[in-house]
Amino acid sequence: MANLGTTFDASTVDPTSTYEVLPPGKYTVQIVNSEMRPTSKGLGQYL
Repeated sequence: MANLGTTFDASTVDPTSTYEVLPPGKYTVQIVNSEMRPTSKGLGQYL
């Protein structure tokens, strides 16, 4: 799971909130942290 540098409390979010769908297009993003984890069978890794 990503480490976002904060804790999330789901009880503070209105469950009926709606979100707008992003229009099709190219978006610039930046991944700032990740880690490799072993698969459940221990035969590989995933990001």
